[in-house]
Amino acid sequence: MDLRQKVINANIEVHTRMIEDYESEPHWRPENITKVKNRIEGILPKQRQKALDVGAGTGFLTRMLTPLFDEVYAVDVTQAMLEKIPSADNLKIVISPAETLPFQENTFDFVCSYSFLHHLYEPQIVLEEMVRVLKPGGLLYVDLEPNKSYWELMKRLDSSRSFENSSVLLREIRSTVYIEEQIEAIYELPKEVFANAEYSKSISGGFLIDDLENQLVSLGLKTVQVRPDWFLGQGVVMHEKSFELSNSIDEYLRFIFPASKELFKYIWLTAEKG
Repeated sequence: MDLRQKVINANIEVHTRMIEDYESEPHWRPENITKVKNRIEGILPKQRQKALDVGAGTGFLTRMLTPLFDEVYAVDVTQAMLEKIPSADNLKIVISPAETLPFQENTFDFVCSYSFLHHLYEPQIVLEEMVRVLKPGGLLYVDLEPNKSYWELMKRLDSSRSFENSSVLLREIRSTVYIEEQIEAIYELPKEVFANAEYSKSISGGFLIDDLENQLVSLGLKTVQVRPDWFLGQGVVMHEKSFELSNSIDEYLRFIFPASKELFKYIWLTAEKG
């Protein structure tokens, strides 16, 4: 079995095993759903005939797309996940690996994925596929991908033991450096399997903003914007302090970017096919 198929199989095993808890993850919280909806509505293409959600899972993005497009296609390799997506008259479910999307080129007005690329062995190939099936003038949207600079910072802090007096850092290091051990303890999934299921995060370490931007430009995309998201401890500030303070800190860290690039956990991007 080649490594790509091993990663695909690991994803099916992990997400089938964790299916009942999947929608309790932080990105399903109301404030994040609102944020993502606003992002999508702010970048919608003029033509809204067909949209594609790649790595759809249980339909986090799909549910937002069905009211906005004439036809929506949700693609994933895990049947148990796809079965959780609410049915809709304009929705078609497709079981397929993202590396070989079963669509002709120039088919979709909007192609998107959420928290997906880091589950892949070769995300570059999937980005190429997403661009291939996107119509000229269509929009690409990718969100909630791990910022490699942040993950490297967490590993350095863990190695130096610089976090012992900070509950925020302790929690973040546990959720990044030691996530495989936690999943193994809770779900009895071997940590090697979970690492393979998040290959481009656990093993490759995530994505660099500049590298992603260069990849998208090399694929012929224009109006490429790759942005950081979700600063260190933002959830604590939002829920223990205030949303207003969270917004102020976020605005400042973006103002001093790229000096703050290590402090943002995730990356999101948009681009247009030329």
